[in-house]
Amino acid sequence: MLCSFRGKAMKNLVAELLIKLAEKDEEHRLLQERLTAMELIVASLLETITPEARTSFHQTFESLTNQAADASAQREALTAWAGCLEKIAAMKQL
Repeated sequence: MLCSFRGKAMKNLVAELLIKLAEKDEEHRLLQERLTAMELIVASLLETITPEARTSFHQTFESLTNQAADASAQREALTAWAGCLEKIAAMKQL
């Protein structure tokens, strides 16, 4: 009887974990879609501004990144955004 209860409890636990994993996967997919949309928007905006304004924007962004708090998560997020901006700038130059 105890083994049967443990088996059901383990199955329930596994099922709950699979549901949570699916939810996280969906959240990740939605975040990726938002990031892609944001990249397209920024790329479009960068195309409409002068090279001088683009340089100023990039310098301001780098300055804000350097001034950010030393919290590693925030620094990593800003570094990731800087990488996105570099990719966008590279697309613009193609």
